[in-house]
Amino acid sequence: MLSSMESDCEDAPIAMLSLRDALRAATRAEHDDIENRMNLARDDYTREEYGQLLQRYHAFYEVFEAFLSERARASSRVADFYYRDRRKVPWLESDLHALGLPRGSLRDAALADDLREQFADDARLLGALYVVEGSMLGGAVLAKQFKRRFELTAQSGLQFFTGYGADTKARWMDLQQLLSQYDDDARARSEAIEGARRMFQLFGQHLTA
Repeated sequence: MLSSMESDCEDAPIAMLSLRDALRAATRAEHDDIENRMNLARDDYTREEYGQLLQRYHAFYEVFEAFLSERARASSRVADFYYRDRRKVPWLESDLHALGLPRGSLRDAALADDLREQFADDARLLGALYVVEGSMLGGAVLAKQFKRRFELTAQSGLQFFTGYGADTKARWMDLQQLLSQYDDDARARSEAIEGARRMFQLFGQHLTA
């Protein structure tokens, strides 16, 4: 449920909002759609489904982070912001190993091409990072559920959803600071919103069963 402050932000014209609030308002439908489609909080969610989800995440992030590595080497400031110390593939590999599961499928060439086509612009990539890093906030909530239901710890299959742990809020604030640097750039704002929408679409295509 949205707080009254959040509701007021989402009712305001997009152009009057900070980029962070504009992204949240503009992608509310996409966020709710993928959350409903994944339905990870349902009572009958099984350990087998959890393992399959980690494999899908691994297959996705392996390609996404390889793309970010390319962009960082090409002097993308936004890609470098992520790639320096926010990579998720090592967490996923640790979880899959702990659960005795194989890694996700081989790298998806079509996904790699989609990423290069859709996120060549740094502003669009900024929108993608908003989606990816925002998912870490939800992951912290899901970690509590999976820990209780499957008796997991960060060392035994829950590292990805544990994420940054105690540093989650600080990492999110760092991203907000980056976003704020584009608050007054109309073109970048428009491209970031489009990038966030496209990232939600890719998540939906690759992470939902």
